[in-house]
Amino acid sequence: MNKKAQIQSKLGIIIISLIIFVLLLIFLLKLHAYFSKSDREICRSSVLAQSLLMQAPTPGSEKIVTPKCKTYKVVFFNDHVEIDDKTIEVYDSRKKDFVKKFNGLTDEIVNQVIAEELRWCWYQFLEGKKSLFNIKTLFAGGSVLSCYLCDEITFDSSVGEKEFKSFYNYTKHKTMPNSQMTYYEYYAEESRLYSPFYDRDPDKNAWEEYVQGRGNEVFISEKCKELEVSLFEPRKPITKNIIFDTSKKYAVVFIKEGITSKVREIIGTKEEGCSPETYFSYILSFDDLSEQCKSLRRGSMK
Repeated sequence: MNKKAQIQSKLGIIIISLIIFVLLLIFLLKLHAYFSKSDREICRSSVLAQSLLMQAPTPGSEKIVTPKCKTYKVVFFNDHVEIDDKTIEVYDSRKKDFVKKFNGLTDEIVNQVIAEELRWCWYQFLEGKKSLFNIKTLFAGGSVLSCYLCDEITFDSSVGEKEFKSFYNYTKHKTMPNSQMTYYEYYAEESRLYSPFYDRDPDKNAWEEYVQGRGNEVFISEKCKELEVSLFEPRKPITKNIIFDTSKKYAVVFIKEGITSKVREIIGTKEEGCSPETYFSYILSFDDLSEQCKSLRRGSMK
């Protein structure tokens, strides 16, 4: 068997295996949706299925699965917190217990709720480890800076405090539920797809480098055969030490930056393509959304 035939045979086996895997995943997704009400798990499973299908060189494969991801509405009141109009439990260190009602909103309560939403946003979009660039129902294909809105966060007028602080510091020191990893280690320090395109400073991870913003920049790679140059648009820095002003609205977003050719991870020839897109999750003021997100998608809020 000549080399070309061997490659075609190998590719055929991979495609068949992929289709079988995705069909099983679709079945499990539907089964999960039937027996469980975890919208976040449904989102993650559907995003994974679509990400795998987008890598298959089969016309129309991207239509098999549509990612099902919600945008959540988070509202802080002076005595409770609601997500999608339902009161949630939060940990109140004053009571040393989880409660649904508390006597006054605190930095701790605000930070823990938003940190959890940031964690879920990063989780449901596969922690930046899979290419989602071609999923048109999530991102506009030609946009250098695209975002998916995971949460809208507001403060009710009953809240007496004008601001809540120390979110960044909270995530750097607070471990996640049932984990020894801090929130910061999870959303900032864990490896992500194509992070070497950002990891230029040995003292900063890709998440910290992205925070700094960028001027006009042209990225050139010898590995790009279809796309030799990718122009990254200028953007302002992101406020990582964010202070929540109760008169403003905030967003938890999943960000994709980069223009790329089609990813070829599935057939093991990534060097033949140029794939500099990278993914992040941040908390942004709604005032900054237009600066950081040239394209913004949102899910159902039902």
